[in-house]
Amino acid sequence: MRLYPPAHTVPRLLLRDIELGGYVLPRGAIVLVSQYVMHHDARYFPAPERFDPDRWLPDNEATRPKFSYFPFGAGGRQCIGEPFAWMEGILCLAVLVRHWCCALPENSTVI
Repeated sequence: MRLYPPAHTVPRLLLRDIELGGYVLPRGAIVLVSQYVMHHDARYFPAPERFDPDRWLPDNEATRPKFSYFPFGAGGRQCIGEPFAWMEGILCLAVLVRHWCCALPENSTVI
């Protein structure tokens, strides 16, 4: 979900003028917020191209800003299908894992 979010951008219509990074964005402008770009920002996700499940440990999550991870959008316009999507993903994994067989090769040791 972080490396490849379900949508690459979320459009938003500005209801008022806003200054952002020294630029004034006028009321009525459409702003695109990119989950892909944010989720690959090394300021929030060190070594952003690496898969690291430890990123989601409570201590690590607490160090990131609130909306640095938003695969389904955020705030009042967050996707209402998010809980369904998470459940669907878990069910798909459960079905696939049933068909896997894990075994250690002969002469291997577990550390």
